[in-house]
Amino acid sequence: MWTEASMNLIQSLTVSGLGLTIVFLTLIALALAIMGFSRIFSAAGIGKGTGAVKKNSAVQQAPTAEKEEDDVLAILIAVISEEMNLPVDRFQITKIREI
Repeated sequence: MWTEASMNLIQSLTVSGLGLTIVFLTLIALALAIMGFSRIFSAAGIGKGTGAVKKNSAVQQAPTAEKEEDDVLAILIAVISEEMNLPVDRFQITKIREI
């Protein structure tokens, strides 16, 4: 088909179009395969979207909020210790209020 040393514009556009078509058809096939496998796994109860996980998600959110609060308090203690030039055991924080 292409026995010449170079291609003309029509042939190069045809090759480019075929290449893009193959790439996008492959991407569509992969997307459909992923959707199919996710439906199969969710129907079998293997995936993360099972009912047991959804019921426990509200319980799992509370420790996350407490951990974030603990992280903020640790940062505050470190900043106060650095600003006062005192070790952490030399002062006590009695009240924290948001400004």
